[in-house]
Amino acid sequence: MDRNESLAWYLWAKSDRNENKAKVDGRYLPVLTHLLDVAACAWEILELEPPHTLELFAQDYGLEVDAARRWVCALAGLHDLGKASPTFQALWDMAEKRPLSVERVIPRKRKDTEVPHGQITQLFLPELLECLDWMPSAALKIADAVGCHHGRRTDTQFIRKIVDDDSGSGDWDVARSVLFEKVLLGVGLDLESAPAPTLPELSAAAFMRLAGLTSFADWVGSSFEVPSQVNPLPIQDPAAYFDAAWAKAREKLEKIGWTPRKPLQDVVQAPTEMFSYISGFAPRALQTQLAELLPILQAEPTLILVEAPMGEGKTEAGLHASTWLQSKVGHRGLYIALPTMATGNAMYTRFTKFLHHAAAGRGIVPDLQLLHGGTLLNKAYQHRIERTKNPKTDPEALEEERLNVRAESWFSVRKRAGLTEYGVGTVDQALLGVLGVPHQFVRLWGLGNRVVLLDEIHAYDTYTSKLIHALITWLRSLGSSVILMSATLPASSRRELLGAWGTHEEGETKTYPRLTVAQNGVATAHHIASSREQTPITVRALGSSVEEVAQKALELAVGGGCVAVIVNTVQRAQEVFNAVRDNHAGRLRTMHQQGVKDDLCAILFHARFPANAREKREKAVLKYLGPQPYKDDDTKEADYRPRRMILIATQVAEQSLEFDADVMITDLAPIDLVLQRAGRLHRHKDNAGRRHSHQRPELWIAGLNDWPTLALEQQKWKYIYPPYLLYRSWLALQNGQTIQLPSDLDTLVQRVYGEAAWYTVNSEQETQIAEAKLTFQNKVSNEGKLGGMAHIGMPSQFFNQYPHVVPEPDGEPVHDDASDEGQEWPQTRLGEKSVRIVPVHSNGVSFYLDRDYKQAAYLKGGKLTPTQAAEIYKHSLRVSRWQVVNWAKSTTEQHGIRWTSWQNDHLLVDCIPLVLVEGRANIGGLDICLNEELGLMYLPPS
Repeated sequence: MDRNESLAWYLWAKSDRNENKAKVDGRYLPVLTHLLDVAACAWEILELEPPHTLELFAQDYGLEVDAARRWVCALAGLHDLGKASPTFQALWDMAEKRPLSVERVIPRKRKDTEVPHGQITQLFLPELLECLDWMPSAALKIADAVGCHHGRRTDTQFIRKIVDDDSGSGDWDVARSVLFEKVLLGVGLDLESAPAPTLPELSAAAFMRLAGLTSFADWVGSSFEVPSQVNPLPIQDPAAYFDAAWAKAREKLEKIGWTPRKPLQDVVQAPTEMFSYISGFAPRALQTQLAELLPILQAEPTLILVEAPMGEGKTEAGLHASTWLQSKVGHRGLYIALPTMATGNAMYTRFTKFLHHAAAGRGIVPDLQLLHGGTLLNKAYQHRIERTKNPKTDPEALEEERLNVRAESWFSVRKRAGLTEYGVGTVDQALLGVLGVPHQFVRLWGLGNRVVLLDEIHAYDTYTSKLIHALITWLRSLGSSVILMSATLPASSRRELLGAWGTHEEGETKTYPRLTVAQNGVATAHHIASSREQTPITVRALGSSVEEVAQKALELAVGGGCVAVIVNTVQRAQEVFNAVRDNHAGRLRTMHQQGVKDDLCAILFHARFPANAREKREKAVLKYLGPQPYKDDDTKEADYRPRRMILIATQVAEQSLEFDADVMITDLAPIDLVLQRAGRLHRHKDNAGRRHSHQRPELWIAGLNDWPTLALEQQKWKYIYPPYLLYRSWLALQNGQTIQLPSDLDTLVQRVYGEAAWYTVNSEQETQIAEAKLTFQNKVSNEGKLGGMAHIGMPSQFFNQYPHVVPEPDGEPVHDDASDEGQEWPQTRLGEKSVRIVPVHSNGVSFYLDRDYKQAAYLKGGKLTPTQAAEIYKHSLRVSRWQVVNWAKSTTEQHGIRWTSWQNDHLLVDCIPLVLVEGRANIGGLDICLNEELGLMYLPPS
């Protein structure tokens, strides 16, 4: 070993400095060894990727696939080149005990060790790359991509200001040059026999691919143990060591469950065969037409936009299309993005069954992760994680069911979850890939060369829609395919979604329902030839008062039937429930009041219940109003649909629950939401013989009986939805009219969201509409501008606006549910600021999670176990009442107690205990009560 090699070899990358002091013996892993380990991990990751992924890397560097793979792995390995610097080497006292031959590169103990080694990589790697005749711009971007592997990018202007003592002196330069050369030799890049290609530029997509792969490979490579003795092979023969490191990398990847990314089905089944596990399945027109269209498309990333009514089988059509795209294009899996955690949970169950059937003959067991902030509350997902860890300890599960779908725990933590082969979760998790949060590039890399299915694409405001447009543009640049699904999509939203894919529609837009396929910059629409026609829904007008709504609900239920009441606010839902309970003459069966089956059953469902209570109510709604027979938690299968029932809920039911009502009452809302709610009427044909006096569907609309200006004010609807849309929706809905689904669905949506004034109003109403329109347009414009500023920029602009990376909270983002809003900038959704609280009951001595003082809250405890933390979190809920938000920001203790045990737990760090005495608390003059039947209540002053 010559002197130059020794300068590089004796630098440390990992050590035992954080282990038990009694065991410190000076063992360490050299920088070069770690660089080659990570390069080997990158190699093995790509070895398991589909060919299309490697083709994308080849396009990035203008090379053949093999050469591109070697360069990419080398660059990923060079991520820790910055550890060859005084700043990093001074972090470990044992570094001073290196051989005297390298004393000049071993720094004295320094106080200034604040410069992260990734930034030093970013400082010195470009000059080494420029020696290969790579253009400075490309070299800087590559150094940025590998240097930010700890999650945060650093502006190159800042990098140029870094001063690291003598890190730019001769010996340090020599050490880094040796490391650089050895890594290239290790991966098989001999610059003497095969000169490096020139690299004129690096695209934004190439940046994301390299940055994401580097971080993933580093996570895996950093898990290698520090050996008791240093292996000299990396410096003696780096190629031989690199070959040997493959085995370690392969072993680690197998351990975490990273399997070959193969198509779900090499020969894609027809829909009839693919969904044969669904009892009585027969392909609908949408599914058949899309299945016939797919084989004649080109094998390239594709956008598919499906616009069809509720209940038309959009999900099955999307799953079939995603399976075809994986096989034809070479994508590496699927992520399904839903609007809420509840819809994510429902899709998780549904998709698990699909994977179990579709992957049966593949030979590679797919990994499926659930991605949202409430995964701890999903028992099926948590059970599958444990089942995957310990398959032999699960006697309840059938062997084939246990083996056909996995949930590897390594991928169940934040940031890593998006890397998995298959995922179901909220749209928010995907949007984090285009926001300036740590490791956003890992999230984007996980979605790259993948099929991403965005369901209910209409369910977002202008701000979030702008983020979705950015995501779609990035996905196209990353070689992914996108499937969008909606029942109610305004024409303007349709144009914007197609524009985000960089395409335009040829010819006239086909009539609804339709599917649109975009390839090569051109979108082609196809009318779905036939669609099932539902029985016409009759619209009925109703007053807006709580008393009128409650009385009508009782009238509709008294003779038999399941009534759904969907209102616009939580407080109104609580008031309607109380009015129903007070006015009902007989015995009422509720969640906490037992009775017999023939009693009138009433359930309240909204977002202001603690998470565990909300989950129970969600299951109850599905049990009673979902498809029958229903299989409950005790595995008993039975028909639970009651003879008389009233479901009182907010819009979370419309967004989250698959239920079937005989008759419905809804508050006035924008037309698309009204139609979404109406889609729950007579949804399941199996209930046709037991709808009692509601054989024909009726939709009662509270606030339709009179011009809605007064109701918007009195019921506070103007704070929930834009008055302009409520006025136009009111005009589109008239007492006694019939709505024919699906044929009238698109017509009504385009009428309300279009520009034309198709109605006749008096002068006062016209003035009110004009003023509301101006307010609405300003709101849309402002939200659009804000959304445009929130994301990292489109691929074409990415390097022009350097993102400010914000700290990411432990746990998951709070925007996983439309009711859970309020995170600091950047947000996935706009809304009122909110805080997550945990109601805690005090008996004057200790604190408990329940009113019976049985479950300890551990406010005064030490370190919590994962089980204790999870149980506390299950009692939490997010609220946006301003008094509570202001109080939570300022409070540091409750009843003289600081909850440090919660604040030191990654799951509970943002949870604030709300101490209740006899079920009540007063915050800033606001009385708060937690009622088992009604949820969290804000009480008027007594």
